[in-house]
Amino acid sequence: MLRKLFLLCLLSSVSIQAVFDTLSEWETFAALVPEYPPFNNQYLLDPQFNSFFERYRPTYFKSVEIALGMRTDFWNFTRLEPLLKELTQRAKKKMSGVIATARRLEIVPGSRTLLLGDIHGALHSLLRDLREWKRLGLLSEQLTLLNKNDFVIFLGDAINRSAYSYQTLELIALLIKKNPEQVIYICGNQERDKVWESSFAMSDPLKLWAHWKSIPLSDHIGLKDSINDFFNTLPLVVSLVIQGRPNEVVYCTASSLPPALLKEVNVQAFIVGEQRKQLFKAPTGLDFLKFTNGAAHWSLISCPTQTYQDFINFKYDAFVTLLAGVSWRLSSLTLHQREVRTQKSYEEKLFDLSMGIGCATQKDLERVQHQPVFAIGSTVAFFGGFGAAGMSLAHGLEGAILQINDKGGVQGCLIKPIVLDDENSPRLALANAEKLKRVYGTDLFVIPQGTEQLNTYIEHVKSGELAVLFPRSGAIIFRTGLMKNIVHFRASYDEEAEALIDFVFKEYKVRSFAFVYQNDSFGTPLAEAAHKALVKRGITKWVDIPYSREQASYTDIVKKLKMASAEAVGIFFSAHAPVREFLEMLGPNFFIGRIPFGISFMMSEATRRYCKSRGINFLLSYTTPDPQAEDTQFLRDYSEAMDRYGVVKDVNSLEGYMAGALLIEALKNIKMPFTKEKVITFFEGLKAYPFAGFSLTFDADTRSLGLPVWIVKASGKQVIYEHKKQAVGEWWDSARR
Repeated sequence: MLRKLFLLCLLSSVSIQAVFDTLSEWETFAALVPEYPPFNNQYLLDPQFNSFFERYRPTYFKSVEIALGMRTDFWNFTRLEPLLKELTQRAKKKMSGVIATARRLEIVPGSRTLLLGDIHGALHSLLRDLREWKRLGLLSEQLTLLNKNDFVIFLGDAINRSAYSYQTLELIALLIKKNPEQVIYICGNQERDKVWESSFAMSDPLKLWAHWKSIPLSDHIGLKDSINDFFNTLPLVVSLVIQGRPNEVVYCTASSLPPALLKEVNVQAFIVGEQRKQLFKAPTGLDFLKFTNGAAHWSLISCPTQTYQDFINFKYDAFVTLLAGVSWRLSSLTLHQREVRTQKSYEEKLFDLSMGIGCATQKDLERVQHQPVFAIGSTVAFFGGFGAAGMSLAHGLEGAILQINDKGGVQGCLIKPIVLDDENSPRLALANAEKLKRVYGTDLFVIPQGTEQLNTYIEHVKSGELAVLFPRSGAIIFRTGLMKNIVHFRASYDEEAEALIDFVFKEYKVRSFAFVYQNDSFGTPLAEAAHKALVKRGITKWVDIPYSREQASYTDIVKKLKMASAEAVGIFFSAHAPVREFLEMLGPNFFIGRIPFGISFMMSEATRRYCKSRGINFLLSYTTPDPQAEDTQFLRDYSEAMDRYGVVKDVNSLEGYMAGALLIEALKNIKMPFTKEKVITFFEGLKAYPFAGFSLTFDADTRSLGLPVWIVKASGKQVIYEHKKQAVGEWWDSARR
């Protein structure tokens, strides 16, 4: 009792409210605590810091030292709760009680917008960033922005997974209080839907704080409610427009892009928080992901906590300045970055905002910003059964384009791919084609995906409104001399089926065949082509087992196939997902003594790995070389381009890369300005043209460049044979056998 009375008297005469109002005062506090306290568990995405929290628990004697100014009050959340309430009331008053999910900022040319990605409670790193802002003349010691036209945007996920989440939140809230119109905190998934409440890093200290204040543990303790109320006022999206150019926008979000934004056509760039699921490699702080609907898509991360150092090998203090020009095309991004384990100063890296190009100097940046841009279009599926293939096609196409853009473009012109998602829907493919022409102003499509999709806008192609290079379709209907505005490089479905039958017939001496195929416009022509190839070789009997694409079960199909007892089995599926299920139902023992084969559309890299793990020697026709090989400079260039994405090298991305490389080859050989007519004319004139180790000759009757068909074993990584279109039925060993 006397001890409590003594402490009460002491607290009444000495203020325990530590002052955290300036940058130096925050740095003094941070210097007293370790930047990387040890974990008490092994789960990086939800670390526990029980030992660390216990070390700083405000015991009786520690409370006395705090009151006497001998110790910093680590647990003094009495500053945070009223600060958050003040900001919440201010936001509600400003919006008349209605909280907006989006905020629009008008940017003055020449001003800077400072952007920080996911922080996740990296307090020490954030303070180093603020110190750098002060050095650059952007921030005062009192934490106020020195230029009234500058902005600061936190891209969400500022808390959690760190022992200093509450202190980080307090610092950000203080910055907002001191710069109410200039500092914006976007709501991320950690802030949204009370996700933060269930993490150890924030729930444990909240319980300790409640215990210290003798507050009953419940869902309604004051600080928890104040935090959630504050988070509910945060916008989900911030749109940036340059003064005088209201129709051009850059969007900033925390993570996923709202679908409504993707439908807009005036977007120049997306700047998004940490996107490790799309990046597939160790981030640098600012990483160009891809073009999304023609807009440069950037990922930003700023949290070199122990979790992120161990989890994704991210070890940098990092923030970005967006320098606004008179237009977004003339604006730039600068990554400010330093390795946290060194004493080095921040380094700067320049990027063209709208084209995703890194520039060594300011002079290089200005040159890039004034180069002309030639836009090409495409429509593929990003989701559904064909989504993986469509995404891979787009990555391959962009990979080739990014490589040439990094080297200065083609004849001084940069290329911008505008790839729209059609969700494997013919209706959406038609809408995309019309949108690309009418809104984006591009009439040259490169490697659009799907036979049915292409067929919806084929009349636009026939009329000359659009031109299509290298559609990802093997359908015969597009391979006639009447299709003047299409050029193919992949073999037709008939050629793939012919090559497979020829190889199996000659190499394995097989005479009994069965075919499992979709009874639609994809599978039926394939089966018919295989039948013709067999008749040509004197075989007139085989077993056909058609099935419907909508079929829910393959049980009856498996039963019929096993009863057929064929030596060779042609499996013609149009999507990757059902293949594995079907093979699993058959079981690896079924293929002992049998030769399964299929065309390129049905096999993904995951299925290839599955076949290898099961020992199934599935023969597959490829319309590209082996994507795993690096025995030519072309394939090494492809491999380097895919490493930029961290994308698995497969037939889809290689096909996209080949399409992009062939487009670039055409642009190098025609005069500017580039047009679809000039590009088509270039390909129509090819005769024994050397490209990537091949000899290309345009066939006017099939509108094709005459690339061979490759045969591979899905269980291995080797090309077995190449089947040349010019010499059907003639086979020879590949150098990679």
